[in-house]
Amino acid sequence: TASSATPALAEDAVSLGLPVEVHADSLSDDEWRLAEEVMVRRARKPDGVVRLGYASGTPTHDRDFEEMAEGIAAALAEDRHLRLELRGPVSVPGVLRSFAHRIERAPLVGWTDLPAALAETDIQLAPLDRRDPFSRCKGATKFLEAGALGLPIVASPTPMHEEWIENGRNGSLAGETDAVKEAILHLAGSPGERARLGEAARETVRQNFRQDTRRAEMARFLEGPLATGSALTGWENFRQRRPGEAPGEVALEADACPLIEVRGETGESTPPLCAGSVLEQVIPVERVGLARLDIGTVTFDQAFRHALEFRLFAPGGELHASSTVLAGDLPDRRFFAWTFAPVGARGSLRLEIRARDTGPGDAASFLLAKPADGRPVVRLDGRPLDGSLALRGFADWQSVWA
Repeated sequence: TASSATPALAEDAVSLGLPVEVHADSLSDDEWRLAEEVMVRRARKPDGVVRLGYASGTPTHDRDFEEMAEGIAAALAEDRHLRLELRGPVSVPGVLRSFAHRIERAPLVGWTDLPAALAETDIQLAPLDRRDPFSRCKGATKFLEAGALGLPIVASPTPMHEEWIENGRNGSLAGETDAVKEAILHLAGSPGERARLGEAARETVRQNFRQDTRRAEMARFLEGPLATGSALTGWENFRQRRPGEAPGEVALEADACPLIEVRGETGESTPPLCAGSVLEQVIPVERVGLARLDIGTVTFDQAFRHALEFRLFAPGGELHASSTVLAGDLPDRRFFAWTFAPVGARGSLRLEIRARDTGPGDAASFLLAKPADGRPVVRLDGRPLDGSLALRGFADWQSVWA
């Protein structure tokens, strides 16, 4: 039995034949305590300004924020008392750039400082790209964070938001431009309404998303697998993991600043990588901070029983990072995420992939992409193949946005 944070994600897993229990996100006891401390000392600024807030942890939320951008712009145009605070590395959409003098940029903060930062706003925003299946499977994290502080929220009507936000009672659900505009203007013009929705949201969070509530739920969920001895991690179905072998991670969404992208998959793949062979790809990187490579893999849904060694060499030729993972952890025709310490230099990196313990019919392959003009192709045992590895590369956000 697997655990899912949202019903929408659980439905997708069930469609694949997996038994799933929903275990929703929650606020830790420390997060709730910090919110209570902030509420005690919070004081509104007597400047007549109503502040809208949106906090983004990574640049990958630009697409989500655009979901509400036109509605926010319409509200700013109609109410001169409105201001917008954007926290973190989110871009300002073109429709909002004419309001630059009323947009405040704020830096990223650690989770212990986030409640105090959010409390400086009057209305929180939770836009999500409803067309993106991944976004539709996300939880109601921003509702939890705002609700703990008694702040009203205007949220996109995604499944988890619709489950917990009752429009007009403990928050506002708004999808289309006019609905976003009207929700913002309604709350901006009524401090009493903001307080009423914020308090109702806080009560919803208190009753349903405190750690003690979710702790009991998780205990019930674990009773079955643990009692029957069926709680196996994926690699135990293939072979015992050896010392130094890390679990593989499927790359579902970029979580940092994009630096490189060699996509345009051709539908072709490398030959199966047998033991003793080496795949080698030179990767030009123009900025410092590369901390994650997503590598397109091909398994044909086989439960491979061998291991793969990934090695990355810095521009000077020295070994920067290495990791060994089980091929049985790799996804089929999707991306495997390899994370490592940020590379502190720009230039040409070199990626090496080696196989270990392969046998007949038991070797993984890698997706190929059409190489851009002048971009190096991948080599197998020194022989160039017809294409480049399908790669994505992301920088550690602390290095890029510092």
